[in-house]
Amino acid sequence: MVGRNFCYGKITDSYTIGTISGVSSVGGLVGDNNNVVVKCYSDAQVSGDYHIGGLVGGKSWDDSYTSCFWDANVNPDMNGFGNGSHPNVIGKTTAEMQTETTFTGAGWDFVEVWNIGENQTYPFLRVYPAGDINHDGIVNFKDVSILCEHWLEGE
Repeated sequence: MVGRNFCYGKITDSYTIGTISGVSSVGGLVGDNNNVVVKCYSDAQVSGDYHIGGLVGGKSWDDSYTSCFWDANVNPDMNGFGNGSHPNVIGKTTAEMQTETTFTGAGWDFVEVWNIGENQTYPFLRVYPAGDINHDGIVNFKDVSILCEHWLEGE
């Protein structure tokens, strides 16, 4: 997703899937990080020669991580970081990565920001807020009236 995250870059509520390869400082989400990463995950298959990690390839001492995960089954022979570890970057099994409580326990918002197909998919970002039935980007009385209409039709 990001080659180098330097100079005031903050990555939040993001994820990667697929295959990522390179030579050095190759990570599932960020190649080199010197900044803030919050509530992100990677299930990307990562390969490289050195400084490779399930989430971050090369990490500096000035970076910050909160509630981040990587799929340890997809990348079983590596850590979350290419040159170390961090207590807020946690490797989980594929089954755990497809379970909502893994993320809600870490403070992720599964009402407005994230959604998941429990035991079927990894988390994904919501396109519309929960309750936005007509998909206009807001939840209002129009949505309530649509809900009521559908409810009445079902009786």
